[in-house]
Order: sequence, then C-alpha cells, then structure tokens
Amino acid sequence: MGQLNLANADLIKYQNILSALYNILEETNNSPQANIILDVQNALNKKNYNDIRKVLNSVDMWGGAGAVWEVYIDNEIQEKKFKQEIIKLIDLMEETNLLGSGIKRIKKILKED
Repeated sequence: MGQLNLANADLIKYQNILSALYNILEETNNSPQANIILDVQNALNKKNYNDIRKVLNSVDMWGGAGAVWEVYIDNEIQEKKFKQEIIKLIDLMEETNLLGSGIKRIKKILKED
C-alpha cells in the first residue's frame, strides 16, 4: 500500500473539511476530539496510505462515547455545521476509497438528526 496517491484537489478537500471540524471542536471546548483531528491532518500531510487509512478509520474518530463524531455540541448552529462537515468527510472518504466498514451507517444516523 505504501504512499497514498490522492489528487491535490482531494488533499485540499480533506484539509478544508478537517480544518472546519477542528475549528468547530475547539470553539465548542472539545479539545480532545480536536487533537484527534490534528492527528488525522498530520497523517494526511505525510501521505502514508497505511497511516491515513488507520487514523481516518480509527475508533477515536468513529467509535462510541468520546469519539469525534459523537461529541456533544450545545450550540445548534455549530452542531449543524459539525454534522455537515462529518458527512462531507464520509463522502470524501468514500470517493477516495478510504472509507472503513461501519462508517456509512454513521452518515445515515447524522442525516436523520
């Protein structure tokens, strides 16, 4: 697997989505989850296929309580923006063949909210 071969446009899309998620998490005092997003950004910057797949599909991102997608955001506007960015991330992961099993159902859950 080795090097991740993403088009520059895809790398930019990932960085834009991850930056938006990071900002929302920091603004809503969810620093532990913001740090997970930083880990994803760092792996993406290294362009190592195994690392990016591992961190993007990690339990820290998609597991239960404490995972990035499960954070509680009190502000409704920020919560809506957050969910939209998570859905964009899942869509991009699917487009770039980095989507792990079980994550599509999270998109469905978020869209139902």
